[in-house]
Amino acid sequence: MKLHNLYLAVLVLLVSCNEETQTITAEQSELFMGSWIQLTESPDGHIIFNPCDAENQSIEVAKNDGEWLFTYKEGHEMSIDTIVGVLPLKNGHQILMKPGWSSDTISAFAEMTSDKTIDFTWNTDGEMGTLHFVKETWSEDYPVVDQPCVECWGVEGCDPAEKDSNRLYSIHVYPYDGSGTNAASTYDTVADFDFIEANQYRILHYNYTTYEIRLETDTFLMLILGSNTISLSKSAFVPEAHALTYIDDESGYLFGIDDQEFYGTDAGNPRFELSNILIETPNPITFPKAQYDDLYEPNLSGRSVKAYETDGGELILTMGNSDGAGGYFVTWIIRGDVIERFVQSGI
Repeated sequence: MKLHNLYLAVLVLLVSCNEETQTITAEQSELFMGSWIQLTESPDGHIIFNPCDAENQSIEVAKNDGEWLFTYKEGHEMSIDTIVGVLPLKNGHQILMKPGWSSDTISAFAEMTSDKTIDFTWNTDGEMGTLHFVKETWSEDYPVVDQPCVECWGVEGCDPAEKDSNRLYSIHVYPYDGSGTNAASTYDTVADFDFIEANQYRILHYNYTTYEIRLETDTFLMLILGSNTISLSKSAFVPEAHALTYIDDESGYLFGIDDQEFYGTDAGNPRFELSNILIETPNPITFPKAQYDDLYEPNLSGRSVKAYETDGGELILTMGNSDGAGGYFVTWIIRGDVIERFVQSGI
């Protein structure tokens, strides 16, 4: 669908050209001017979502040759309207605009939801529809999720690299928009490394042979599949055994452990550390401590730790860890001597 058709169907509210308006004040220009990127709700908060059959939407408010312009973009297509006035409202502002394709005036409503985000609302056939945006300056605060090509076009319709069985993994996921988490709304798809890294919170399980629990205690977990075993251990965190870096001498804000950033707490000292991962198979796998020495507050339960063997003999090990605030997911994909690790924090 062309952008103008979408714009007509979704964004237009015709209002009288005789309404009393006012010019944009310096305060309003400071509030609205700049580039804004659309946010999408997910089960774990807002994300910047790039669908595989379109591109994410953005808005730019800028002054050009003495006129304020409201530019709505979707990929390479755009619609540019001239802002003719802004009316302050109790909970925001009404923006009156002259579109390039009509002599009428259209109206949008803008409400700042924080110092970084804004809601733009348009009328859709008598019903108000709201899109959430973040100022581009602050967009790095939100994870970027690219929907894999195969979810729109299937494996045959995508880039040959995405068809490579060594790079695609069969998974079962939640919908990206958080519209439902029951069995009827989840679905199977395939994903590459980029998708796995950015969407670990969406992955319910991998569609491969699953390791079973052999032994589970508060500090130890053993998983087994045939003659293969995976053992994970945790131990109490001893501050004196580590080099701790604080952001300053007064705040107590822990910034680094052993000269590296870490996962598991929200700037506080961890209670537990992941002390060992041992993988025993007929073909020995060396699992370096560097693969987990920055991971803290591990949850060693059969619900939080999962392991799978793919049809091609790869090992996938996943964990969801948290102290209640500094949550994160970690996934290891092991192919012979090659270990790929993906960590997604802020869950």
